[in-house]
Amino acid sequence: MPRSKRPRGARKSRLSGGPTEGGSGGKRGHSNMEHFLHTAEIKEGNRHRRRIEDEEVIRRDLAEAEEG
Repeated sequence: MPRSKRPRGARKSRLSGGPTEGGSGGKRGHSNMEHFLHTAEIKEGNRHRRRIEDEEVIRRDLAEAEEG
């Protein structure tokens, strides 16, 4: 099909000769592994921060409950 007649986004794959498949990121070299370590560090930091904040809320709520 000529390029001008193809619907937008329907490109031909170089390997298969047909349109690219959805979810083919890992096969095309766009794997999430490039960002895995950085993302894991962010997630761990966020978990730690949430645990600290939750602990503060629990302590405050317990103190309020004891006061009456």
